[in-house]
Amino acid sequence: MGNKKSLLQWLTILITVFVLVVIGGCNSNNNEATSKTHTEKTTKTAKKKTKSHKKTKKKSIDPTDDMTEKEKQTYIKRSAVAFGQIDVQTLQRNEGAMVTSNYVDGLGMTYLWKNGETTYIRVDNTEIGITSVYLYDETAENHLGEDLYQAETIKQMSPRDNYTSNYNE
Repeated sequence: MGNKKSLLQWLTILITVFVLVVIGGCNSNNNEATSKTHTEKTTKTAKKKTKSHKKTKKKSIDPTDDMTEKEKQTYIKRSAVAFGQIDVQTLQRNEGAMVTSNYVDGLGMTYLWKNGETTYIRVDNTEIGITSVYLYDETAENHLGEDLYQAETIKQMSPRDNYTSNYNE
């Protein structure tokens, strides 16, 4: 009887192992199929992303595209004021990246700045210390179009007093 019990136990273990191997084999095939479909989905998604990325690169951004004519004029004048109020030291430090400069006899230092589709020309008259900002006009003399801004030339940023002390008060 002892032999029959041990034989029955071994047979039960063998059948259990066989069933586990068969079930494990089926699951691995399902995992392979699942991983293939997941890979295909990921590839399709990646292709879609690259296509949409290319579309956004081609589009040029001009801040005045969605504005009315009055809003465009206001935007152009405010940009001219901002350009005219930049100190000379900052303009010269950012030359090439932000603006291009040139000295013109009779006018003084001129700086060209392109903002969207609009190009501005700033003239710093070194003799009288006045800055003027104009719209760039290829057909006009010295390329000076409409006068948008005029004020005293700011040569250097005012020093900032960042020193604060709470000691011994």
